[in-house]
Amino acid sequence: MKKYLNLSMQKNILPFGRDSKKRFQFRIDAINVLNHPNFVFNNDVSGASYRVSKLPSQSSLATLATTEYNTWAQYNNQPLYTTTAGAALYNRLDQAWDTRFGTLSTTGEQPRMVQFSARLTF
Repeated sequence: MKKYLNLSMQKNILPFGRDSKKRFQFRIDAINVLNHPNFVFNNDVSGASYRVSKLPSQSSLATLATTEYNTWAQYNNQPLYTTTAGAALYNRLDQAWDTRFGTLSTTGEQPRMVQFSARLTF
């Protein structure tokens, strides 16, 4: 959920009185006034985040060795890598084996932007 506070203010100036059609308008528009950060977890190389349910690229992962998996599987009464069920479980664990898990890597949002404008109507 994005938490922005956008603000727009304008001032109409009537330099020649209320009966004149000539007027001057000064306007200020601000986007993300409070500059509130909205953090994104673990961006991969392509810039897509886990919020869009994309798995990280294999180049950014530390690989899980089959010997490490077999040691873990024996200790936790899980199927070994040599079985079909063990290979499937190994593949699922290998996809989730990310050393950057739980780190906030970027805000992924635009900073505060302010725009000034002036308009003369006649």
